[in-house]
Amino acid sequence: MSQDLPYFSRIGKGELFISAPNDAEHIIAFQEVIPDATYDNILEEWRVPWDGNDIAPYLDKISKIANQRNVTRTHDGKISTLGVTYGYAQVSEDEGAEVQIDALRQHGIPDDNIFLDKLGPRNSTRPKLDDCLNKIQAGDVLVVRDFNRIGRSLKQFVLALREIKEKGAYIKSLDEEIDTSDPYFSKFIEFVGYAGDFEQKAVGIRTKAGLKAAVQKAGRVGGRKRLITKDKVEMMATLFLNGMNISEVAKLVGVSRAAIYRNIPGGPKAILDAYQTGGQPAVDKFVNTISEKLASTKYDSLQEKVVYLHKIKKETIQNISNITGLNIKTVRQYIQDSEQ
Repeated sequence: MSQDLPYFSRIGKGELFISAPNDAEHIIAFQEVIPDATYDNILEEWRVPWDGNDIAPYLDKISKIANQRNVTRTHDGKISTLGVTYGYAQVSEDEGAEVQIDALRQHGIPDDNIFLDKLGPRNSTRPKLDDCLNKIQAGDVLVVRDFNRIGRSLKQFVLALREIKEKGAYIKSLDEEIDTSDPYFSKFIEFVGYAGDFEQKAVGIRTKAGLKAAVQKAGRVGGRKRLITKDKVEMMATLFLNGMNISEVAKLVGVSRAAIYRNIPGGPKAILDAYQTGGQPAVDKFVNTISEKLASTKYDSLQEKVVYLHKIKKETIQNISNITGLNIKTVRQYIQDSEQ
């Protein structure tokens, strides 16, 4: 037979042997065009009953269906048709997007389905990725050149992967050659999620242990509450982002819960909201705003002095009032706040 056909073929006794692959696309194509076709696993060829008629139109049709169809096997081995394929690219200010875009186009993704984010050094928001994730539905596939484009941190990467999985969609990396629509990689998102959870817990444990060691080394275990400074606010923000609650942070840093809420408007939630909105740059900006406010007030330094006189020097409330110039009601309030 002519080898100008889409697939190499040879003639057998009353049948043809066609060298098309036995992948999901061709299984569906042969089922639609030549239902009697079977695959010979030993010869690695499709066996097609043949009565001597021209097979070329059938092979052309099989080729077109297989190339247009986007299919996968489900976890139970069945074949299902995938939905729309989207592409996502991400570059920094000094990086060109051509290599990523060309790779996505070569993968057959139309320009209307390609999303591109250009990030600045202090901007971690990804509006186009958000648009893409909002558009993705069950069965769709998101293609990237490499997984680094999905998130600048493991936490960002995990959040995006989990959102894709929750929608019933898939992700494919061209460089890593990982496609979660392939059953072989069906657990990939779960494994990455486990890694993200592990890292977050490990960072929290290391941070907590390191802070305790630093406090002990400085000889400041117990005793008076310490002044809230910019360093303390940064430390607290890090602890909140690593999953610690306000009671744990207050105990570890050496301040009261009331002092945290008084000096960090909105408390832990404000830190987490800032991170969700703009990543670490937004948290840094929030911390700097708080620090500027702290630098312009003497409230905490007076409270520190009151607590010191009360707990360390064992002065009476009246003496503390005389020493600090504060009225007795304010002195009592400072002491009460420190004990919460």
